Amino acid sequence: MTEFRAARVEDTPALAALWTDGWHAAHAAIVPAGLTALRTYDSFSDRLARDLSVCRVGEIDGTIVGFHIIKDAEVYQFYVGADAQGTGFAARLMADAEHVLRWAGERDAWLACSIGNARAAAFYVKAGWSNVGTETLDLDTSAGAFPLTVWRFEKVL
Repeated sequence: MTEFRAARVEDTPALAALWTDGWHAAHAAIVPAGLTALRTYDSFSDRLARDLSVCRVGEIDGTIVGFHIIKDAEVYQFYVGADAQGTGFAARLMADAEHVLRWAGERDAWLACSIGNARAAAFYVKAGWSNVGTETLDLDTSAGAFPLTVWRFEKVL
């Protein structure tokens, strides 16, 4: 059974592990090595502690297999564990993220996708998001802002 709920402090180790594994699998080969070096389990754990109040987890049979973090009109983070990829879970998790955005009164949502992350980009398009071009964002890292040019996806909710 699939369930979506607010993240809890005790979820942090599982979420940080999922985020670490997912980030490295999707990004390590396509972003600068300097950014990859900063993306550690501890860095993800620290970011979760800061953003836990806007994080929702997705579980299948009581096991966390994905999460999203919403900041204002942005799907700031969106991750699905390797075991749940290709099962349709990501579409349900995205529907939950879009529900949260609509509930908060957001109409025009956006998200960033690393240039070269073809799997994620294809998923976003299939979910009704449009790639509107590139922009450079200052990513949050333990060493300060790290500028990275990304694809920007948008969707009218």
